[in-house]
Amino acid sequence: MSGPFALAAVSAVLRRLLARGIGDVDLSIFGGAASVITLHPPDLVETGANELAQLNLYLYRVEPNAALRNEGLAARGATGERLSNPPLALDLHYLLTAYGAQELYPDALLGYGMQVLHEFPFLSRDFIRKTWPGSGADAVEQALAASGLADQIETIKITPEPLATEELAKLWPAFQAKLRMSACYRVTVVLIQASEAAKAPLPVLRQGKEGAGPRAVGSLVRPYPEIESLILPDNQPAALLGAKLTIAGHDFAGETGDKNSVTVTVRLSNDRWQVARDLNPNPIPPQQRDQGSVHATIPDDPAALPAGLYSLSVRVMPNGKPDAARSSNGAPLLLAPKITTPLPAQFAAGLISLTVSPLVQPGQQVKLILGTRELPAQPISDKTDTVSFDARDMAPGVYKVRLRVDGIDSLLVDRSDLKALKFDPSQEITIT
Repeated sequence: MSGPFALAAVSAVLRRLLARGIGDVDLSIFGGAASVITLHPPDLVETGANELAQLNLYLYRVEPNAALRNEGLAARGATGERLSNPPLALDLHYLLTAYGAQELYPDALLGYGMQVLHEFPFLSRDFIRKTWPGSGADAVEQALAASGLADQIETIKITPEPLATEELAKLWPAFQAKLRMSACYRVTVVLIQASEAAKAPLPVLRQGKEGAGPRAVGSLVRPYPEIESLILPDNQPAALLGAKLTIAGHDFAGETGDKNSVTVTVRLSNDRWQVARDLNPNPIPPQQRDQGSVHATIPDDPAALPAGLYSLSVRVMPNGKPDAARSSNGAPLLLAPKITTPLPAQFAAGLISLTVSPLVQPGQQVKLILGTRELPAQPISDKTDTVSFDARDMAPGVYKVRLRVDGIDSLLVDRSDLKALKFDPSQEITIT
């Protein structure tokens, strides 16, 4: 693969190709001087009565190669670790323009240039390597020589790219230059790839049980652990610390269906707070799981498990075979805050201080909702179990109360009977 200097290297090689092709051409019959090859933007090419006889090759557009743009795996995983170095596949679009003050000279010069690119529709690796001298090269030449362009797996190909008159006419106003006779070419494909250290998994020695190969299953259900739903206490949409939950899914007892032949753990993770915590008990004993469900308890650890959105997954490992362990998909789990100050409670209008669980972290958005009124928390500089709210503008009365942390509310609604939802009568605050 090539390095980041590959684009500049392609332009330099094309310039050498054109210079070699027209270097010995005698255009003196037109009264022109020796021609030169430049790589300037058109607006920087000097024109007028004294303009040089030259061919200008300008890289005016770069776009992803349609065939190879998705080649390779993603560069990084969910945690930011580098998984691979996927190539950046690019097509280069060039504008070849002829200049010259003498009549007919630009026409003849462009014809010779187009003939050169017609006869050499690709850049050979040997030609690319010989573009830069082996010794005495300046820093730029050394960087271009080290670009790796000659060693990339794909050969660089040069193809004429006809543009409609209208499209070509639109280019020159964008260049802020006068229209000149030009030809367009597409050069493909340049593969730019990083050389960073990435994960290198070990080779697979065998597939399937006892090396029998992949297991073909005539079903839409995937043959590995998968969480289909989380069942929380009292049908609540969010869980509290210490809550027991049921994980419903399939293949939690392994391929054989014997729950005693596997070890099962349940992992709770949150990237924001860098939490990766196994649920209790750990591992899950056989009597608390079967092929279709796992029963576990969220640890009651208010200091280490902030309120927020977590991912929950199940890991199933055949006993004694850690390399054969399978992890399920990650199911979203909302961990709700809770007001631990005894409720219902009565406060005078002013500053209301409440104890909460889990501990509130700096950076979390914390609000107290009294009825329909939202009160922001006072500034929080360190993690704490006590949060204060300014309620001086609240009118006296009885209010349903909710604590909202990062958009997740404490449990206000009693959902134990889904046909008769009601507010939890304890979740009230009276302002006097």
